[in-house]
Amino acid sequence: MIRTRGLITKVSPYKDNHLIINIYSQEHGKKSLIVFGGQSKKKRSSIIVGSINNFEFNKDDNVCNLTDVELSHNWFIYNKYQLKLIDYSCYMIDKLLFIEDVSSFVMESYEDLIHKLNNKEDYMISFFILELNILKSSGYEPNLSYPIISKILPVDQYKDQDLSLLFDLVYKNMEYQLIFFNFLGKIMERVLQNLNIKIPLSRNQIFEKKN
Repeated sequence: MIRTRGLITKVSPYKDNHLIINIYSQEHGKKSLIVFGGQSKKKRSSIIVGSINNFEFNKDDNVCNLTDVELSHNWFIYNKYQLKLIDYSCYMIDKLLFIEDVSSFVMESYEDLIHKLNNKEDYMISFFILELNILKSSGYEPNLSYPIISKILPVDQYKDQDLSLLFDLVYKNMEYQLIFFNFLGKIMERVLQNLNIKIPLSRNQIFEKKN
């Protein structure tokens, strides 16, 4: 029996009253688990895309015997952009991450994003960090060198890969956030196209342009 802490990235109906769920954990990578009776009201309430749960499953047949919520997003306080942001993040993790990686910061950065959203704090920097960690864990290292970044943002003091300085610049600056958001979007689009993976949705559905 395997016990692990993981993120639910996809939920699909299976046969009569069951579910197949995709989860991502640092210790076991991507796993597809069967939850018998998962569509019942009692079990379904704890199986939500975007929640981090504790799982217990049989390694031979991938039958999930236990799933209880450890961290969930307070979806009822989210606007449409934030709800789409969760769907987008889980889709990217589900499509790009497969193998175990105990050195990965994907789970940590996803948790930080959820905490920011739940507490109604500025969350775009956390989203940028999550995207960069997803790319890194999937084997892609975006070029964040000065010659590249200086073409899109005024980063006179920026040193290659100095993300703290970069994020200090874009923090709460909506114009700069949108520029960097679109920059990362183009990188993500190229990665998905190279892997023949469908782009989930237009990125303008997950960025709220405040007045």
